[in-house]
Amino acid sequence: MSNRNWVAGAALGAIAGVGIALLFLAWADPGFRYPPYRQIGQQDAKDESGGNYKPIETPGFWKTYTTPADTYAQWIAAIAAIGSVGVSIWAVRLVRNTLVVNQRATTAAEDAVAITREMGEAQTRAYLSVSSVDAKIERMTGKDGAVAPHLTIKVNVINGGQTPARNAYCIGGITSVVKKTETVIAFETRARNEDFLPNKEYRALGHSIEFSDVDLASFKRNDFVIRVHGRITYDPVVGSKGKFVDYLYSVSADRAQDALDIERQKTGNASD
Repeated sequence: MSNRNWVAGAALGAIAGVGIALLFLAWADPGFRYPPYRQIGQQDAKDESGGNYKPIETPGFWKTYTTPADTYAQWIAAIAAIGSVGVSIWAVRLVRNTLVVNQRATTAAEDAVAITREMGEAQTRAYLSVSSVDAKIERMTGKDGAVAPHLTIKVNVINGGQTPARNAYCIGGITSVVKKTETVIAFETRARNEDFLPNKEYRALGHSIEFSDVDLASFKRNDFVIRVHGRITYDPVVGSKGKFVDYLYSVSADRAQDALDIERQKTGNASD
């Protein structure tokens, strides 16, 4: 039961209780039920002070609260009044129960609306995820103008939802791992000031790492592996904002062929 219904029930109960208490106090007053009672008491006090040790006998309990003048109609009215109090209490309980049922029905309807809204958002909102990771070794001009081997890594994302995603911000890093030691090689951030439309790929990370001939030979011997990891944050047009998806992949050389092995290390954390 809500606090509002509880307070309403308590207030009605208090009002009924005060009314019953007032009626009982009025009925319990002998002067109310038997008006000569006070006069008899005053006369009795005078007689006792004047030396009369035979005071007027006051009526007993039954005579005090009933009189011969009471008719059947009055008794029926009194009993009916008591019954009406019981009916009033029962009616108050019915009203309270009705309020409780109405409150529960309202809450259930609000919950149903919220669930329907959430289901609609889940079906139509944007969902970004990594669609592909490409890595290859190619010879290209380095910073010093000399041609050297480079490891180029590209991470693409796709919007698998039905509505656009806005304010996409891509953070990515590339590290080398030798045994349990991880060293940062490159770090990249991309703030995309465009909508990520449904079923369309976008670049989240693209970076080339220059290798020396010695580093390339060590990489091909699998003396170390390359890891690429990052986070993509975005705001769906439909639904709540601040969604994100994480990714982590490893890139290693395949001794049997020139191609590189790209393996997803884990599914990654996501806000959904």
